[in-house]
Parts: sequence; structure tokens; C-alpha cells
Amino acid sequence: MKSVPIPQKVTTDVPAIRDRKVTGVVVNDLKVVVLRLAQRAVSLAGSLAANRQHRPWLSLVAVPLALTAVTLLYLFWLVIPLGILSWWWAPEEWPWAWLLGVMEACFTVLWASFGIAVLTFFPHALWQVGLGWVVSAGFVAGTSALNRQRFQRKYGW
Repeated sequence: MKSVPIPQKVTTDVPAIRDRKVTGVVVNDLKVVVLRLAQRAVSLAGSLAANRQHRPWLSLVAVPLALTAVTLLYLFWLVIPLGILSWWWAPEEWPWAWLLGVMEACFTVLWASFGIAVLTFFPHALWQVGLGWVVSAGFVAGTSALNRQRFQRKYGW
């Protein structure tokens, strides 16, 4: 591939290129600009991560609900940003707390998909299917309340 010389007026626009004597290749100067931008982005990300605010209710309630809605609507490209938000808002007490929010979302997606499938197979037994669906959610809520009581863990964030 042939190197293309940079016109003189373009070199004065970008500070990374203006300071150098440009007689070389565009690719080398572009690498310098991209490298400096990447260094600044990493520095900014590090400072933002150090100053993040912890919002456990968002991490453990809102993000799993959003992940459930996103997954049921087949908007899979939003799963990664919501996972990052779950990490961002997770409490510092336990470093894997963000993963708990993602696992909650996986469970609710399975629960909702199961309810949809059963309603599809038994459309005339609406109240029986709904009752079974609500009882399964109540069972999970009851066991989690029992577990919190058993280990004397109060989540008063």
C-alpha cells in the first residue's frame, strides 16, 4: 500500500500532528492520535470507576427487571450495557454483588418464559396457570425471606 503525504493545512488542525514534522505516512500520525485518545479514555474510565456511586436497589432490582424486559423483547444488544450498569451501581461490600443482579434477571427470564409457554399450551386454563405462576413466585419470595431471617441479614440500604 502506498503512503499518502498529508497536505500542510491539515497538519495544523490536530495538535498531535502539528508538533511533528510531517513528511511521512498518514497511518503513523493516525496511530499517534488514536493512541493518545485511548490513553485519555482509559484515564477517564479509571477516574470514573473510582468515583462511582453505589445504588444497590438499582443494581439488584431495577437492572434485573430491565434485563428481563430487554431479553423478552429480543433486544440482546442492551444486555451488556445493563450488565455494566449492574456493576456500576453494585455495593462495595461484596465484589460479586453485580453478578447477583444478572442472575436474578436470568431467573426472571426463565420464570416469565415458562409462564408464557404454559399459557400457550393451556389457553383455556387461565386462572390455574396464573395461580401456579404466582405460587412459584411466592415460593421464591418466601424462601428468600426465610433465608434472610435465618442469617439475620437485614437489607436496609
